[in-house]
Amino acid sequence: MSADTIYEGPITMTRKGIGFFSVEGQEEDLLIPKEWSGHALSGDIVKVKPAGKYSDPMGRMPPREAGKVVEIISRARETFVGTLVEENGLTLMTPDYKKMYVPIVILDKGNAQIGDKVLVRLGEWADDKEYPLGTVAEVIGKAGMHDVEMRALALGQGFSSDYPPGVNAEAEELEKNGAAILAEEAENPRRKDFRKVATCTIDPFDAKDFDDALSVQKLPDGNIEVGVHIADVSFFVKQGTELDKEAIARATSVYLVDRTIPMLPEVLSNDLCSLKPDEDRLAVSAVFTLDTEANIKDVWFGETVIHSDKRFTYENAQEVLDAGSGTMHEELSTLLALSKKIRSRRQAKGAIEFDTAEVKIELNAEGKPIAVHLKERKDTNLMIEDFMLLANEAVAKHLSKLTDNGGAHFYSLYRVHDEPDPLK
Repeated sequence: MSADTIYEGPITMTRKGIGFFSVEGQEEDLLIPKEWSGHALSGDIVKVKPAGKYSDPMGRMPPREAGKVVEIISRARETFVGTLVEENGLTLMTPDYKKMYVPIVILDKGNAQIGDKVLVRLGEWADDKEYPLGTVAEVIGKAGMHDVEMRALALGQGFSSDYPPGVNAEAEELEKNGAAILAEEAENPRRKDFRKVATCTIDPFDAKDFDDALSVQKLPDGNIEVGVHIADVSFFVKQGTELDKEAIARATSVYLVDRTIPMLPEVLSNDLCSLKPDEDRLAVSAVFTLDTEANIKDVWFGETVIHSDKRFTYENAQEVLDAGSGTMHEELSTLLALSKKIRSRRQAKGAIEFDTAEVKIELNAEGKPIAVHLKERKDTNLMIEDFMLLANEAVAKHLSKLTDNGGAHFYSLYRVHDEPDPLK
């Protein structure tokens, strides 16, 4: 490693302010002592210069190759969540983030009180100062309260239940006109109409949004048509809109023990883009023609309009199957029989089943955990899993074929796993 070379990359910091910097081709990371960290924080992109062997003055670690931060290119995060405290006449925010190794000095706490959880925006950190400055961006509430701590947990990871003004404005417009826009698009002849085909959703009992549905019908030739329908969010979230920008920034909905922070405002996530029962809804679909042995005879992909006949929970659907009668019993039985054959064929090809138990935390009225329950994977859970995997595999093959032989190319994400290690 050349002492004259400047390396650029992310730095990792410990709670004690000691940093580590990875250099390609080197087995051991460079040690970045606190006094050479240049006020870098964990995850920052920095420039580092090798500084030879470093010996800890306190003798807490053996000498090792070290580096010195010469420039911070960009901060990994600009905001931190923590609790306001008073110390030696200063108002400090002690961060919840374990790798933030110093408190932040608050010169003006505004309406916040000592003991409050706050969201603080990082400010100036002068070279000769031990702590950085910060400004209170949001008062979350009194530390220790359940709702406050849950909001603090989400905000600390960059997830907020609030949306920017531009997103709210577009959401309000959809609240006014979204139903009419949906109704007009439902009659678009470009969309294949599945509203008269038996359709249902099957989700956890506490689900608020229903983003996938199954339809099934027997065809005159004895084959069976199964539709895997996914809510057509892209119809409402147009490229370049504020909603689109916010979706890109958030990337996912966040599921906590007692709440969900949706990627998109509730008018979309829980209404217009939720495949609710007894409502026309827009979808993008993979529609399979299967024989009675679940062999794929044909597959169609495209935009659709559907009308869910029933919102099942996994437990509801299982009860119908176990009882041998009830709402949509024939359709559920057909889907289950096909899914078992799909699963059996996949297992015969060497599919690995990671059948690990999931848990559900039971909360009391105050939001305190009172019990932990193991989730039972029922036939209905496996059935939904089988058809989602069938659709995923078919779509991946379809995209791959489209890009073969110089055809149109798409930015497609494929999840590819390494060959499994037999010893593990």
